[in-house]
Amino acid sequence: MNKDLIKRGIEKIGANVVFTNLSPFRRGELDFDIDVVSDKKGSFFSFGVIDESIFDGFTVLDINPKDRHLLLMKKRPVLSRDGKNVVDVLKDRLLLGHDERDWFCAAVPGNVSTVQQAKDSLRPDVATKSIKKRGKLKNRNKRRNKGFIRQGEWFFIPVDLDIDDSIIHTNEPIVRQGGGKPHIVEEIVRSGGKSVYVNGDRKITTIEYDKLPTSSKFMWSQRVEDAKVYGRGAVRHPDHKTIMLNKWHEIVPNTEDKTTIRSNLSFLD
Repeated sequence: MNKDLIKRGIEKIGANVVFTNLSPFRRGELDFDIDVVSDKKGSFFSFGVIDESIFDGFTVLDINPKDRHLLLMKKRPVLSRDGKNVVDVLKDRLLLGHDERDWFCAAVPGNVSTVQQAKDSLRPDVATKSIKKRGKLKNRNKRRNKGFIRQGEWFFIPVDLDIDDSIIHTNEPIVRQGGGKPHIVEEIVRSGGKSVYVNGDRKITTIEYDKLPTSSKFMWSQRVEDAKVYGRGAVRHPDHKTIMLNKWHEIVPNTEDKTTIRSNLSFLD
């Protein structure tokens, strides 16, 4: 049974997993959920499905025990509008692994079949081009190399900029829509993008915000979506070691937003 293969695969990379049942009426279109949770013994994967048969759609594609990474594939049928026929089958890739201080699960774009291909696919093109230009491609898995610095899902690529101090914002959060703990950047400048308002995993335009009753506007925070963002100084996050950017770096998220699972992601700062 694929459930047993998943369990053995996760244990091979040094992690524990707990399988849970999800409500069939849960929000969202996915019939499974993988999360990292903690108890007194430490962090582990929580793997939930709405039905035991869902495990049959999973395949373990690759395991790298030394690197503590595992690549899964999940076949997901796409139904017709009336829900009676399968019109397509999506093959989602998921990379489970350990990064610096804790376990993670990331959706991976592309038809990758190995852990290394998954890592390469998650890296934004601007970061790959930077390490090819400034460093050595063999160092691409290092969190700090001559081409970029990585902290979690964020890549910081060195750039030559002359910035007017008057447009610098201090101690600004960067985060993707849908929540998560923000990374706090000591100095930030931004260019372009559009103003939006967010409330948890909900996002509205400025026009929609203006139409809200005054009594509910306090629940929404104004953010800038998909701007060009540059950072300098300390970058802090509770789950990662603080990094120092001694010059300006372009800030770019990984490519999870290119996947069919997490296509609703956007860069908010």
